[in-house]
Amino acid sequence: MALADTIVVIAERITGTTVALSNVQSFTFNSGRGNIDDNYRAGRATLTGRVPLSLPTLALDDYVRITLQTKSGGVNGPAISYELRITDLKIEYAINEDADTWSISLEDAFGLLGRALVSLSVPAGTLTTTAAEDVVDQIPDAAFFTVGTATTTKTNAATFTDANALDAFQTYANTEWAFVLANGNGIRWFTRNTWVQSAQIVTFADDGTGDLEYQTLSFSSLSEAIADKVVVNVRGGSQATAGTGSIGLEIDSYSESDAEATNLANYVKAVFDNDTPTPFELSYMLTNQDDFDCLVPVNSNYPTKVELTLRGSTYTAFTLGFALSATPDIVRATLYLLPANSVQFFILDDAVFGRLDENKLGF
Repeated sequence: MALADTIVVIAERITGTTVALSNVQSFTFNSGRGNIDDNYRAGRATLTGRVPLSLPTLALDDYVRITLQTKSGGVNGPAISYELRITDLKIEYAINEDADTWSISLEDAFGLLGRALVSLSVPAGTLTTTAAEDVVDQIPDAAFFTVGTATTTKTNAATFTDANALDAFQTYANTEWAFVLANGNGIRWFTRNTWVQSAQIVTFADDGTGDLEYQTLSFSSLSEAIADKVVVNVRGGSQATAGTGSIGLEIDSYSESDAEATNLANYVKAVFDNDTPTPFELSYMLTNQDDFDCLVPVNSNYPTKVELTLRGSTYTAFTLGFALSATPDIVRATLYLLPANSVQFFILDDAVFGRLDENKLGF
């Protein structure tokens, strides 16, 4: 194990000829979601630096690759990269030229969907993965990737005319109850439950026994992510309900049939059927920790399974998203978590999800 005593932020314009951006001062990035019932939205980042005259030619929609390069004793270790699209460039001029600064605003692929209007027809019986991919394929610069096993969930017929691409995509994601990540121009689609099985694992502990140590750990209130009644509104169809409680969650879908909609409602209710206070937010320093493990939770290509030890008790959760902040002095991340018992459905022959009396059956 090598400790990352330093993490350097490297920025490069990768549209056209790759050119470095020098004099970088800070990088902040918010990726993914903060809560399981949040809609997908653009991940946004800001890159700042000095000496605007040193910048290469930059244009809207150019892509910039940001690399977090770990170093141990001056030697390069593991690294992680994000490819993000320029949405704005701001330059602030001071009295002295040496004090001039620049700031670049960036977005991930969800920003492409949020700004696009699409027109297409999706026939009845189309698999949700195919329907979601058809929406993304209408956007010239966006790419769609399926990770893991194929879906069996199907959709009803739908016709879109100048419809917001992200709204249509979100509704297909609801229909599948998919988990979706974005990096560069790519949308990474994990079908129902696949993302749980695809997660990379990292351990945090307060006693030095984990891969990493955390700074703060917050537990949710009992109302943070709970619903005892789920209503599925099928666009172009009927309505399905699971549960009879007073804490409701309402989602739209393109479910093919009443049975599919009812299946979805029951599944989502099982996800939100959790009234035990559980970890929902964790922050940690990336520097002076294992140079490989410190990067795992901030990977925007795969979800992370987080195993936590707090004062002798162990908790398991999955990352929904993260906020990252990097300066020459400090690199810190905050992880937004979903407790494992919200998705801990029974999976045969699995060391964690295949134990009787510790899992719940899913649909």
